[in-house]
Amino acid sequence: MKTKNRLFAMLIALILMAGLFPVQAKAEKTKLIVTAIDQTYTYNGLIQGEGDTIYADPAQIAQKVRVEGLNAGDYISVVMIFSQGTEAGKYGITVGPMLGVRNSNNENVKDNYDIEFVTGTMTIEPAALTVTTGSASKAYDGMPLEEGTATIEGFIKNDTATVKATGSRTDAGTSDNTYEIEWGETKASNYKIVEKLGTLTVTPVEASITVYSASKMQGKADPDFTGSVEGLVAEGDLGEVEYVRIGTDEAPGDYAGVLDAVYKANPNYNVTVTKGNFTITPVTITGIKLNSDNAKKVYNEGDELDLASMKLEVSRSDGSKDTVAVTEDMVTGFDSGKTGKQIITVTYESFTDTCEVEVKAKTNPPTPPAISYAAKDSLGNTIQSVTWQKGSRNTMDITIKRSEDDSLTFGNFASLEIGGKTVDARYYTAAEGSLKLTVKPEYLETLSVGEHTIKVSFDDGSAAVKLKVLAANAGGNPEIDSGKPAPNTGDESNRALWSSIMLISLTVMVVLMLPTRKTKAEK
Repeated sequence: MKTKNRLFAMLIALILMAGLFPVQAKAEKTKLIVTAIDQTYTYNGLIQGEGDTIYADPAQIAQKVRVEGLNAGDYISVVMIFSQGTEAGKYGITVGPMLGVRNSNNENVKDNYDIEFVTGTMTIEPAALTVTTGSASKAYDGMPLEEGTATIEGFIKNDTATVKATGSRTDAGTSDNTYEIEWGETKASNYKIVEKLGTLTVTPVEASITVYSASKMQGKADPDFTGSVEGLVAEGDLGEVEYVRIGTDEAPGDYAGVLDAVYKANPNYNVTVTKGNFTITPVTITGIKLNSDNAKKVYNEGDELDLASMKLEVSRSDGSKDTVAVTEDMVTGFDSGKTGKQIITVTYESFTDTCEVEVKAKTNPPTPPAISYAAKDSLGNTIQSVTWQKGSRNTMDITIKRSEDDSLTFGNFASLEIGGKTVDARYYTAAEGSLKLTVKPEYLETLSVGEHTIKVSFDDGSAAVKLKVLAANAGGNPEIDSGKPAPNTGDESNRALWSSIMLISLTVMVVLMLPTRKTKAEK
């Protein structure tokens, strides 16, 4: 049927194009471009478009094609348009081949043109489908929030599909209640979705943290602060809650609201923290104890109080103990001029403790024995003098003993003097055993004949001995020549006798020496 209609339409167009008076074609043809104007439809499940349609009305032709290149007075008298489609999408709109061109005299001038047909576009827009999902809200509880209501409207003819809500929200906040469509045999491309989505809203839940108040003694480390957490859906939702002190003050006092909580922020909670207070208590003395066991208890009259032996053990409120030295201003009740037992009191920071002491009458200490040094012979007898004879080549030996603690004699030895001159140590030796001095002959030879004083000095005293230096004599007394001291019997009544004997001995020596000197003179 459509083919017959098309043939009939073409026949009518040919008749209209022939005209009564044909116009002779021009030698040069004008370029004529005929373009189909784009058309838009909305999917309705039916065939849409021009089909094979012939337009002869100039007003309709102007709506269907756009013409470029017509000569003045010429116009399109007839045109054929074809376009057709059902599904949403784009299709071509073709022009021709039927086309009539006439001039103002209604003459057919089509042959005057080189005609180009340009295809246009027919667009079938998708139909609108409206998808609606439900809304819901709740406070955070750790479980997903879902709302299953979903509808779809706007299908064309027998098209159909199913929709289901897929939205889900667990954490606090707001999100769309999304959906899914199962299209089945319906082409999804024939539809565009208009969404009317519901919202899923989860609101934060209230949680509270209470920090417990705490205290400490001044100077001590902070305690472990504690608290409690309430209102959590699941333990650990705020992380590991840490209780801390704000600030580092250490002075005694009450500090309000300085104990706080540190936690991991979680948008699912509105957290309220009740801060705690912190008190620093000053350390106070709770008691003292005098170490009376170690303190000096017995004093002699006039003695000063022995503070060094007295110590105080001080107990404090923080449980600590320390030792404090006792000073004079802490002590009362001691009188060293009063004999007998006394109670002394030690006061420290308003605390007191006592101790009993005794002051005894003063007694004079025994006088230490006087220290003296004396020269001794081999029998331990004190000697007053020694003799030494020139030319004998003998040493002179002297032993000095201390009256007390003779073992100290050698260690206390200081120097040796003869005739008021200090003897250089190279001219004598000193040995232990009391003090044994041996004077060398080379020094003794330097002394003049006669009497000299030997002085032996010690750190705490001295001893003196007379030295008689005799002239050289080949026949001298061996005892004298040896340089050994003559014993002192202690019998002072025989001093005159001995003096007489010595005088006689000297006279004999002089007589003996005279011939010798004479002989030398004669020679």
